[in-house]
Amino acid sequence: MPDALHRINYSGAPKAGRIFHRNGPLHMRQTPEFWIDRCRAPDTVLMPPEAIEAFNRDAYARDPSLVDLAHFSRQLSAADVQARIEATSRRPAMALRHADGSEVTEADWQGYQAACNPGGVDDTVDVVFAMAHLRADMRTWPSADVVFRDEETRHLDRFQENTLFPGDVVAVLHRSQDGQWLFVQSHNYAAWVLVGSLATGDRADMLAWRDAPERVVVTAAFVDAQFNEPEHDRGALALEMGASLPICQGGEEGAGRWPVRLPVADSAGGLAFADAFLPATEGVRRGWLPYTRRHLVELAFRFLGEPYGWGHSRNARDCTGLVSEVYRAMGFVLPRNSAQQGHSPIGINTRFAEDATVAEKLEHIRGADVGDLLYSTGHVMMFLGLVDNEPWVIHDLAGAGWMDDEGQYHEREFSGVSVTPLVSLHMSRDVTYLDEMYAIKSIRAGVGES
Repeated sequence: MPDALHRINYSGAPKAGRIFHRNGPLHMRQTPEFWIDRCRAPDTVLMPPEAIEAFNRDAYARDPSLVDLAHFSRQLSAADVQARIEATSRRPAMALRHADGSEVTEADWQGYQAACNPGGVDDTVDVVFAMAHLRADMRTWPSADVVFRDEETRHLDRFQENTLFPGDVVAVLHRSQDGQWLFVQSHNYAAWVLVGSLATGDRADMLAWRDAPERVVVTAAFVDAQFNEPEHDRGALALEMGASLPICQGGEEGAGRWPVRLPVADSAGGLAFADAFLPATEGVRRGWLPYTRRHLVELAFRFLGEPYGWGHSRNARDCTGLVSEVYRAMGFVLPRNSAQQGHSPIGINTRFAEDATVAEKLEHIRGADVGDLLYSTGHVMMFLGLVDNEPWVIHDLAGAGWMDDEGQYHEREFSGVSVTPLVSLHMSRDVTYLDEMYAIKSIRAGVGES
């Protein structure tokens, strides 16, 4: 594990300046109980497990950003692989800087491009399948270089795309020039991953592990898994919300722990599975958590105050990562990025015209259900409810602004998972999140547009 960030207690409220001052005491709104008490039928099951499975099948069928790896082709053309790489490894229009502040030069860009090994793509690519046995960064380029746009956004590494979690299955499509990176396709993203974080093997074995019916699911923000066998003992392996592991055959909860099977790599980098255990705490349970309004709120609040982690960096998560982990603990598969989620046909969608007024948007938002997802340009928020008829949300922020009573604009005085009012939250001095809101998505069976 890269560091011990997951051990920090995030129970305190994040730094929030004065954004809450117009709406009464902050501390009440920073508890899940406040919102659960205000929502209707908090324990009603919104969709049973079989309906969620059907939802996921429909999502894979209808959403081009989701990839069903169980049916992924064993061979791809060179043009297909090159197109996938080029879709990820693109030079941005904006200037970027290295961690030491120096500019990313033309020579640097040429080096990153060469590292992709474009000439090494075979005419016909034989796809290899692998499983992550560690938490692994998915990168824009086959490089661990940290780059940023400016000092204000130094914490946003622009080469960080996403993260693989232990147990994630991927299709391996290409290798970098130095042989240290693999270009992979996961169920919802394609990017570069370090070789050492993956174990290659037979797809059937991976799918049997992934789809085993008797499973435990992590519903805490983080849980440490421990290996039983000395040869696999590398210390605690942190598993995050939504992680789902098969229970050892014949195994049951006992002695305060769950016996499970975890992926490991053998000495040749091949896939094996090892016995391990998870603590039998309230943050680990048999089977997916029932899909209820109570659970949506409780799970989101388990990340309250966690620092913002662009593309799941810093052992944390970003806005889309937050909502994805919450819904993953109940068995849902969602697209990775906010734009992909917001524009996806899955769920019941309310879409706003470009000329929709704030009043029109608020009318729809006030009719939203607890846990519905609100999409603004580059951002997603989870709806919590209304206070004095004003909508409140929980979301993972890289920074935001607001106007004080004297009309002075304040910006970027807090970041991370926060509970905020929606209307007063600004993207910039003259643009609010409500101005930029384009959709509301309710994660329910069927597909709908309004």
